[in-house]
Amino acid sequence: MKRFLYLICVLALASTAIARLGTARRIAAPAAVVAGGGGTLLLDETGLGSAAAAYAVNKLRAAYSGYFVRIRRSSDNAEADFGDDGTGWITSSSVAANGSNPILDGQSLATFFLAVNGFVVTAYNQSGSATGNATQRSASYQPQIVSSGSLVTQNGVPAMLADSTSALTATNLTLTAQTVMLVWRGTTAGMLVETGAGGSANDFYIYGTTDASTSIARSSIRSSKNLSASWANSADHRLIEQYHNGTHASIHLFIDNADQSLTTYSSQSGNIGTTSTTGTLNILSRNNGASLQSQGYLSLLVIWSSDLNDAGTRSTAAANINAAYALY
Repeated sequence: MKRFLYLICVLALASTAIARLGTARRIAAPAAVVAGGGGTLLLDETGLGSAAAAYAVNKLRAAYSGYFVRIRRSSDNAEADFGDDGTGWITSSSVAANGSNPILDGQSLATFFLAVNGFVVTAYNQSGSATGNATQRSASYQPQIVSSGSLVTQNGVPAMLADSTSALTATNLTLTAQTVMLVWRGTTAGMLVETGAGGSANDFYIYGTTDASTSIARSSIRSSKNLSASWANSADHRLIEQYHNGTHASIHLFIDNADQSLTTYSSQSGNIGTTSTTGTLNILSRNNGASLQSQGYLSLLVIWSSDLNDAGTRSTAAANINAAYALY
């Protein structure tokens, strides 16, 4: 009888311990430390509306349960998806999933890459829109995100490093008016974002230069202003924002929350506010790496099919991104 009672006590204690462990696991997951100081994710902020495309190294929407990037390992071309490690960011602790070889699944990013390099095959669209993921299947055009086993970083956060051939593309982007926000540090001039075939009247694009006399922010209506080297060839990450609601006077460019007061426009046929743009989104170059390649570090790109500046919610989005990335 004593043995029976002892066994019952042991089982009861074990059951209690397991229950407590389960409870601990349920409450131990850290809150996403990504924006706004209070944990509100960028795409969940009130008044911003749904984004048309959203690519980043951190989580942007609470309802998003997918990965941030798919990365190719340089040593053997093995691939795997990586995402939130529980902090809201991709880190060396992020776990490999959907590997090209299933045996790779479950490894931490640090273990998966050890001392080799990693390149972005896909940046996943976190917006939930119909716009596709930003992809690059050609190894020679893939931006780098892991160097000698460690994540590439800029200003203390992960970043995709674009060289003279890097390019990502996504399909099925639809814009009328637009807002574009990037966290970017440029090291040379080049195309940051472009929709459609290069040079057509209804294209929307942002082109940064390092020339001290001319820097350009372009849309279907072209606009230029001397921004000196602060536009592209900066010493650190910057928040770059462009807004356009379809009229000449509505083009706005902000860098680190400062309006650049664009005033010079040259007429061009087509108006993105009345003629919608549907097609390819080119990132880091024109026409999937054909020309005008940017070089630098990209951590976030979000596009809305609306003008948040006119809507009065620009500052909400900018403050959220700044809280996450500590830009200015």
